[in-house]
Amino acid sequence: MNEIFLPLVMNEFVVAEEEDNMKPIVDISYWQQGIDYDKFAAGISGAILRGAYGIWKDTMFETHYKELHARGVPLGSYHYIIGNYTGLAQADVFNQAISGKELKLGLWDDVEDRGVTTGLSAKVVTEYHGNIETLARRKVGIYTGVYAWSEIMGSQSMIYSDRPLWIAHYGVTQPSLPRYSAWTKWILWQWSSKGRIDGYYSDIDMDVFNGTEEEYRKYFILNEIIPTPPPVIPSPGVILPSLKVIKNVYVRTTPSQAIKEIATRYPGEVVKVLEIKSFNPVSVWVRDERGWSAVVHYGVRYME
Repeated sequence: MNEIFLPLVMNEFVVAEEEDNMKPIVDISYWQQGIDYDKFAAGISGAILRGAYGIWKDTMFETHYKELHARGVPLGSYHYIIGNYTGLAQADVFNQAISGKELKLGLWDDVEDRGVTTGLSAKVVTEYHGNIETLARRKVGIYTGVYAWSEIMGSQSMIYSDRPLWIAHYGVTQPSLPRYSAWTKWILWQWSSKGRIDGYYSDIDMDVFNGTEEEYRKYFILNEIIPTPPPVIPSPGVILPSLKVIKNVYVRTTPSQAIKEIATRYPGEVVKVLEIKSFNPVSVWVRDERGWSAVVHYGVRYME
């Protein structure tokens, strides 16, 4: 993620005014180690983590995810795909890496590699994109550069314009859209690879959302300050169900992934439900003698 481009056709964008206190969004990978996560988390609005490179899971992904997620930082993940492995093989690796993780800033195909031995082709990109959306069961955005997209995609450069665009464009006050593409707007703009964040000793990629902080939180559904619903208290004679764990899930003292886990439940374990909380149709939690665990949370089912 280090492309530098000159401006071409611009789309509307106004850099956040000084009174807009939105902190930067960053993207990090194996190359960013030795982070003081407390300081780092306090200085950012979100982070997009590299989940994989080609057919290899990023070896810092789990650490970055665990540390930043525990500190309440909104997260996403990208996959740097390359041309000398099939799209299916790469999609399978990424899907395994992200499985069970809360990634509200989305999933992103990193479409930029034009190396001699690893350069992408439209065939690999389309095969990968179709497979990762099928496996992950969600729309996946595109990260690319102004020139990289058309050079890789060729005659297919007009596709995926209905997917979110994360554009890399350095040294300009406004980003350009990818050449010969059908996108009319961008969602994220990687504007520098030389940013600095307290808690990390070196340069880091810096990104900005195309809008205000309020719009950012609304777009990625980050406004989760929801009044806690009253517990479901069974009427006399009503027995709450027992559920079977089908996927590893943490036990917490409060029904929230922002709370540090105190234990883990494993497939086959039976949970004798004492209390139920349903925050919305995609986040349902239950409590037993050990504590709270998610039954289903944003598309991931842990019990049945």
